[in-house]
Amino acid sequence: MRSLGLYDQYGDLRIEPEDLDVLLSGRRTSLMRLHDLTSNGMNIAQMDAKLSLHRDSEGQAFIRVHPVYHQPKLPFAGEDDSIQALLDGRELHARYRMATAVIAPEVSKEYEYIYEYDAETREFISYAPEKVPVPDRINGFELSPAQKLDFSRAIPLTLPDGTSLVYKATDSNGLLANRWSLILSKDTEDGRAYELLEGIRPLGTAQIAEESPAFKKENDAMNAAIQPTFQENLKVSGRKR
Repeated sequence: MRSLGLYDQYGDLRIEPEDLDVLLSGRRTSLMRLHDLTSNGMNIAQMDAKLSLHRDSEGQAFIRVHPVYHQPKLPFAGEDDSIQALLDGRELHARYRMATAVIAPEVSKEYEYIYEYDAETREFISYAPEKVPVPDRINGFELSPAQKLDFSRAIPLTLPDGTSLVYKATDSNGLLANRWSLILSKDTEDGRAYELLEGIRPLGTAQIAEESPAFKKENDAMNAAIQPTFQENLKVSGRKR
């Protein structure tokens, strides 16, 4: 992070709290201006880019920089209607099935890859559905196995409270929806983990501003779950002072 100029001369982070939360959640940050970059002995005064956090084969974390390209670099040679539809904004996703050799050339398995186009950086990205982090619940509604598969494959979902959403890897919230805010939750070994998403970009042209009763109920459950932790942190902070 220091080599990306994300620390100032006083050792303070030069990144908005919202972007830091997005980065630590494994998603792309919004477009930001990086200053005083250093890499391989080179210094770059400033550069506009998005950031994302990844792990290498040994489990070490690293930050990937997504700069703004002068022109799109097509993922395939030649023309492709689905890729052109991404460029034109007519489609959000393009799906491809690719055969990968397993054990022997004559024994292969098909894998699905999903492509998106980030118009802000002019970059194409691809991912496998099995790598997509899928919540167990959205607004308190339990997702069925079929709905979880659709979420990972970037197929739109509609919840009982009228919420429509679709996974979008290139968006800082990780999805688009017809509501401004959503609550995602996941069961973990330590209990239920919640994530409140706000400022979600609209899916389509219309977006519902008001919160649904299901959202409000889940928001109450989230606050009740995190209140003991919040109180304990206050006690620890008080003892340190």
